[in-house]
Amino acid sequence: MNKTRSLLLSLVILAVFALCACGKEEPTQTLTPVTEAPSSTPTVAPTPTLTPTPTNTPTPTLTPTETPTPTPDYKAMGYERSVLTGLWIPGEYVNMRPYAVMVNNIKDAYPQSSISRASVVYECMEEFGITRMMCLYEAFCAEDEVCKRVGSVRSGRPYFIDFSRDFDTIYVHFGFGDAKTGEVKNYINDSIDGIKGSIGLNCFYRDNTLPSPHNCFLDLPKLALTLKNASKYRKTMSESLNPPFSFYEEEEDIKDSKPAKKVTVNFSTYAKPYFLYNEETGTYDRYQWDVQHKDSQTGDPYTFKNVIVMLVTETTIEPTSDFQYINLDSKSSGSGYYFCNGKYIAITWDRVPGTTRFYDASGKPLVINPGKTYIAVCPKKSAKGVVIE
Repeated sequence: MNKTRSLLLSLVILAVFALCACGKEEPTQTLTPVTEAPSSTPTVAPTPTLTPTPTNTPTPTLTPTETPTPTPDYKAMGYERSVLTGLWIPGEYVNMRPYAVMVNNIKDAYPQSSISRASVVYECMEEFGITRMMCLYEAFCAEDEVCKRVGSVRSGRPYFIDFSRDFDTIYVHFGFGDAKTGEVKNYINDSIDGIKGSIGLNCFYRDNTLPSPHNCFLDLPKLALTLKNASKYRKTMSESLNPPFSFYEEEEDIKDSKPAKKVTVNFSTYAKPYFLYNEETGTYDRYQWDVQHKDSQTGDPYTFKNVIVMLVTETTIEPTSDFQYINLDSKSSGSGYYFCNGKYIAITWDRVPGTTRFYDASGKPLVINPGKTYIAVCPKKSAKGVVIE
């Protein structure tokens, strides 16, 4: 009995222990994360900062500049300034009288020969709305083969001779105007008439492929050779000559000017030449009958550095022939324009004491740029016909 009780008691105790064991929560084990032994990450040695090798500074590419050509010492070379153009010419010619040649200017005579060689050109009305030109040639042009054909050459007029005297020229023509205007031969001693005199006959010739009277031409080299031995004709300019032009030594812009890209001179409904300013050459190109005026000998355009318009009093001497007369006595004067480098100014002029003088708006003597000059002698009644654009 005691054994049984002891056994039961043992069982009870075991059961109690079992129950206690089942009800007791097993403590949660806090896991410390196991990290792998860190691979020894090699410490990369810092890349040394390299001091940059200095790059050679590139040599700038220079636009080659031409070595400026030194201005020649023209004086030392024996050159002098031309009375006609202000340009340098061989000194042996500077005091020699130029030639003033009367040149035809109607459609039947177009294009003219050797006009591009002229240094100064005057254009005036004659009769029936036509104009005529007086082309001034330097003495050295007599050595130019091109000038063996100058013209066609036509008759003279007294007012052209007045202008020719401004430069002390030898006046060359083929006949003279109406008797009522005065015979040119009696008007000036140094004129060379291609109709009369042995000198004229030797130096003029007709081109029979052209219609008369537009077919007479001057052989300028032959004329110069003939005059060389002619004692009647003075070879050098008068020491008292006071020419109408004063020139700048170097080119200048016109001060207080207005633009003038095109200049039209309406002499008449027939003769209305115009000039277009050429930006490339810095000169005015002449046009007439809506075509550019060119030299038949060379093909060169008729172009000028300076263009002057003189407004003059012009009268008709004989209504039946419409011969014009321009009063150019020592008391004559008037207004006009000066054009150069695409610009213009108003000017005045007078003939005191018998030689043309030009003045700017302030009354000071007009100074022009070196180069060739064209002078339009335009009637005052045609003043509105001078169109400036």
